[in-house]
Amino acid sequence: MDRGHVSLVEATIKVFTSDPENQVDVYIRKAGFEQISHLQGVPKVSFILIEEPESVSAILERISAKSYHELFITTLDKYIREFSKWDIPSNANLFIHNIDLWFHTSFPAVLRRFLLNFGHYNLKYNIKQNLLYPRFYKTIVRKILDRNGNLIVLNTKLKRVLTAFVPEDHVKVIPFQVFDHQILSGSENPEAGDGRIRICIPGEVSQIRRDYAALFDCFLSDQELTDGFALDLLGTIPEADTAGLRPRIKRLQERGMPVYTYGPKRISMSVFDKNALKANI
Repeated sequence: MDRGHVSLVEATIKVFTSDPENQVDVYIRKAGFEQISHLQGVPKVSFILIEEPESVSAILERISAKSYHELFITTLDKYIREFSKWDIPSNANLFIHNIDLWFHTSFPAVLRRFLLNFGHYNLKYNIKQNLLYPRFYKTIVRKILDRNGNLIVLNTKLKRVLTAFVPEDHVKVIPFQVFDHQILSGSENPEAGDGRIRICIPGEVSQIRRDYAALFDCFLSDQELTDGFALDLLGTIPEADTAGLRPRIKRLQERGMPVYTYGPKRISMSVFDKNALKANI
């Protein structure tokens, strides 16, 4: 599971366990659980590990049979076909990670996005995201709204954007992180005193995931920007780098811009949380 998605799971757990009356069940695969196992033992939280042989459809039916008061779907991209066929229960809530992908789904829009991304993203990924998945996006959103569910975004600005497509009373905000005073100690950034604005971008540093190349090129085009900002690339950097992101990062650093990277190994949640707290944006 992507580190950013794990952080969302943790934030959702913290929000709902703040009320001692709530019982929270977390359905998660072993790889995801290993990143969030420090929450094991939190009162009123049960982790239900999804075993690999069990089909996604069987897991979804098992969840339906529980009749939960509310259901939160953090990520479904890998299994979007199965989710689109699911008889989604009432009061389901879906995190929307990319409003553009989910709601600009007309043929001209997806074709334009596919052509813009051509050559910058993995071709297979580009075809799936922009040509194959839009019909699934529309089906899932329709089912959720028809069953009195909601769509979840990370802040009020994104909520304003989403309400152009969805009634406001069906859009909720759950933050990417929930403040934890226990991890604030020691998180002060010694470089923050130079007046730079620190931008944190969580998740794998890969052109397949987002257009890092365009962001780096924007900073490289203007020395005033490199002097005024710091970048925290809070995710792993894959060994393969066909988009030339590493050379761009090196050039930014050579120009004096602090760019924090973490290598190819997964970041622990404690390191992730501490560094995310340092960010201005």
